Amino acid sequence: MELRADQLVSHLQQPRLAPIYLLSSDETLLRDEAADQLRAAAQAQGYGERQRLHVDALFQWPQLISATASRSLFSERRLVELHLSSVKPGQEGSRVLQRYAEQPASDTLLLILAPKLERDTLKAKWLQALREKGVLIRFWSPDAEKLPGWIRQRLAQHAIDLTPDAAALLAHQVEGNLLLAANEIARLRLLYQPAAGAPPYRLDLAQIAAEVSDSARFDLFELSPAILSGDAARALRILQRLRAEGSAPALILWALARDLRQLISLTAAVTGGMALPSALQQCQQQLPPPKPPPAIWERQRQLLTSALRRQPQVAVWQQGLRLASEIDRLIKGGGAALVWPELIRLTLLMAAATKSQPMRSFDGY
Repeated sequence: MELRADQLVSHLQQPRLAPIYLLSSDETLLRDEAADQLRAAAQAQGYGERQRLHVDALFQWPQLISATASRSLFSERRLVELHLSSVKPGQEGSRVLQRYAEQPASDTLLLILAPKLERDTLKAKWLQALREKGVLIRFWSPDAEKLPGWIRQRLAQHAIDLTPDAAALLAHQVEGNLLLAANEIARLRLLYQPAAGAPPYRLDLAQIAAEVSDSARFDLFELSPAILSGDAARALRILQRLRAEGSAPALILWALARDLRQLISLTAAVTGGMALPSALQQCQQQLPPPKPPPAIWERQRQLLTSALRRQPQVAVWQQGLRLASEIDRLIKGGGAALVWPELIRLTLLMAAATKSQPMRSFDGY
């Protein structure tokens, strides 16, 4: 079966754990915290021995067979952890995992830690067998909208009451780095957690502003979702951060020009009478190798659809591509002083494209 992340605590209170657990996420903080909870529950239920296996280039799948088949030397029950570096274990790994999931060892709890599962992996036979006998839990990092609530909830567990505006500021400062957010929460806990039995300590906006430095980190590929979703303010903030961190303008331009070409192709197809799903499929097929993983394309498909609904006129996106060509000439021709202002102009031009409000020249930027 599959559980939501917020169902794990109540599930672990059951008198008997499932024989197999698969915890999946690219956000290692959330996944590892859940693994710690599961380890504690397993120890409380008599799983006294723990063995860790890492699937790397030197790993041999008979190691898992041996670890789960041999009797425990120190305890009646044992916990075997399998750390996957990829959600695709290969032909042999898939066969071993499927066979084990179909008939798990009675004295063994198998805990599998894996990266984010892709859509095609969810259909794999080994994973279907695992869900039949075990538990799958996928963890998602809170987005920018949910991050303040996530921070408030965590601090509330330590009797620290963070005001909504203070939580919004803290989320703004650490956005893009969940591990950093957890570290800031731990630091605030050390500084302000009240003694046992004392009332909650209230932290307001002024205190958070004084305590927390601007530590946000953005990946280049977060710029594109902000632009395509029409969030101009966030797109500009990410662009400014990339500039401060020394990102190459050519790489940023490549990402924006790629989106513009896809939008031109998609918009032209839909304008010509092609159904949107068919146009999206055609757009995917036209992507140069290497092809993005299904999960990455699914996200891009949703963003392209959002942008198309905001602005269905192909001429508008062509205007953006012409500006991108001008910026490319500036980069290659040594016009460094104008490159970043023009990238700002292109970012605003793309993010502000709406059906009711055509793009303008943004000469003031």
